[in-house]
Amino acid sequence: DGDRGVHAESIGAYTAANTALEAIDRLREQSYLTRTVFMIQSVGVKSNFLPVQIGLACGAHRIYLPPFPPMTREAREEVGALFGASFDPHRVDMKELVEWIDRMFSESKKSYLVIIIPSGIPLGQVLTGTEEDDSNTGKYERMVSSMAPIELTTLKVVEGLMMHYEGN
Repeated sequence: DGDRGVHAESIGAYTAANTALEAIDRLREQSYLTRTVFMIQSVGVKSNFLPVQIGLACGAHRIYLPPFPPMTREAREEVGALFGASFDPHRVDMKELVEWIDRMFSESKKSYLVIIIPSGIPLGQVLTGTEEDDSNTGKYERMVSSMAPIELTTLKVVEGLMMHYEGN
């Protein structure tokens, strides 16, 4: 019967979520410094289930999501109300992320932030350099995006954050 079949996405989801939660708990326990940003790359490129489950269970401050399945208009409005109209959960905008991190540390007095980023988000959505941007940063971003693998890694996000912090 097709209705009762096992879906490949569901196999190992419980183990994956618990493993991620254990790792995040260990990271937080070992964080003696303030102003620490934990960028956790999770599985979950085919659905929003694992990034959302991991993020909610660990109390993540921000959760990015793959573009599929698409969010409803009501869900987008709720995300906008919670995180601001400029936050797009399907796109990592480095400038917006750096500003948000600074704001969270200065206004809310958080000692650490947890950000969940699922693997498989296209790299082209990460970079913020425009074609009109002739600065070294814009040229570097275009060069990296032309040679880089097609999916986002947390290392690429960290490199982008460092570039934007150096530019300030």
